[in-house]
Amino acid sequence: MVARYFPDRAELTGILREFTAGLFGAAAEAAGKRTWCEKTPFNLLSVPFLLELFSEAAVVVILRHPVHVAASHLNQPWAPSTVQGVLGWLEPVYRRWLAQRPALLAASEPRSRRFRPYHSITGPSPPRPRGPGAPARLPRPPG
Repeated sequence: MVARYFPDRAELTGILREFTAGLFGAAAEAAGKRTWCEKTPFNLLSVPFLLELFSEAAVVVILRHPVHVAASHLNQPWAPSTVQGVLGWLEPVYRRWLAQRPALLAASEPRSRRFRPYHSITGPSPPRPRGPGAPARLPRPPG
């Protein structure tokens, strides 16, 4: 549908870049900041497109243990309010990210840095629960 109105992709990305930079730039300026950062976790799935919009951008990926991610969602008014609801909501996102991971990482190199904040603050991630009733583990990405 968008291609019908914008057959020239460069025109569309230029409009989107200007809109996004204006929106976030104005908020940063109002807060007295020179730069802005958009940190919505699901944007990880859109890294190639975001780098198309902002070719000079740096990508910072903070790897969090999935248990910590689920726990933080339980405290958000916009997220499901039960553990089962949060897991059902996050599972397709994790599966999509795992499937796209090689392409996403390749698209963001060499402008990306990955961090594991909990290793530096609290040591390694907590051990995974095992046995009956333990949460299902997502499959490891290929390669």
